[in-house]
Amino acid sequence: MERKKVSDLVLNKLKKYDYKIHNENNVNEDEKFFVIDDAIISTNEKERFICVSFHLSSKIEDVAILTLNLNEIKDSTRLYIGSSFVFNDDDGKYMDGEEAEKYYDEQYTKRIIKSFIEDQSQKQFLVSTNGYKC
Repeated sequence: MERKKVSDLVLNKLKKYDYKIHNENNVNEDEKFFVIDDAIISTNEKERFICVSFHLSSKIEDVAILTLNLNEIKDSTRLYIGSSFVFNDDDGKYMDGEEAEKYYDEQYTKRIIKSFIEDQSQKQFLVSTNGYKC
């Protein structure tokens, strides 16, 4: 009896739980990857393993649920968790590990400061402008 391909098992599992697949590509004849919301899942047919990497902003509940769903695949496969990743907002560059964490923290700080400045500008505008009768 021929074993099913790991990539087919992953694809079936993603479809079963209604994950939206944004991209699906073959790296070579043994390796394939799937891009879904907040995760990249890679498979290796020769070594029969699945590796899932999560976006740094992923909610812990989503990480746990996807991990449990993929862990349901037995058929002589191993499940690994890869390093977290982000994409650079400027050029779309993929970053993982410490580089990704540093970039994400910088972007998060910039967003907080930008939001604070916008709020302060709005408050200043509301306080300093004269109202007009309609």
